[in-house]
Amino acid sequence: MKRLQVWIFWSIVIFLLGSGYGQSDKGTIEGQVTAFYETLKSGNVRQALEDITMDTPLYTKIFGDEATTKNFLSQLRSLTDYYGQILGIELVREECLGKLCKFTYFFYHEQYLTRFMFTFYKPQNDWLLVNFEFDDRVLEELE
Repeated sequence: MKRLQVWIFWSIVIFLLGSGYGQSDKGTIEGQVTAFYETLKSGNVRQALEDITMDTPLYTKIFGDEATTKNFLSQLRSLTDYYGQILGIELVREECLGKLCKFTYFFYHEQYLTRFMFTFYKPQNDWLLVNFEFDDRVLEELE
């Protein structure tokens, strides 16, 4: 049993060292998500979306077409219409494979919660947001 525990420990250490993902990276990513949350909570939906997608491939996809921009902003705004003001957030899952990491957060509202999934990629020195999703299918996290 002790041998298995040692093997598991070293497997985790080797994975973390080789993945390109460390504690400082997590802080950087959490900082971006927290800034997004704070701006979104203040009611400035467009600014929140612009800030988190700035300097990423998503910025052009979202803001390059006015219809796409309006649709995305409308969907984000509808969350508070349906579920009330945002009260807080919590990181509930993080998954990394090499230089690709997906962070799942619960955003707590007055009447329900929503799930936000942020996928980051680190091609060189900086983490880039490459995918951004949100929905209210939070029960899927229990499966």
